Amino acid sequence: MDDTAPATALVRLAHPGSRVYTGVSRAACIELTEQGKEIAYAAHRKVTEHAEKLIGDISPGDRERLEHLVWTIVGTPAPRS
Repeated sequence: MDDTAPATALVRLAHPGSRVYTGVSRAACIELTEQGKEIAYAAHRKVTEHAEKLIGDISPGDRERLEHLVWTIVGTPAPRS
């Protein structure tokens, strides 16, 4: 790892043969370490639980509109269900 990598080593350079390595020349090709994945999954679970509590029992139509607004703010197309 180079000097710009965090001291906690939550990410690492992706090597040929790893799932994220594409073989394309890039400035950096990184992936999460196992510790980084655990932290990311735990954070995702907490955020999801909190969001579910916040939206509670809103109607399906309101839930769909809220989901569309969130994906618009994030700037990513909504996943197809």
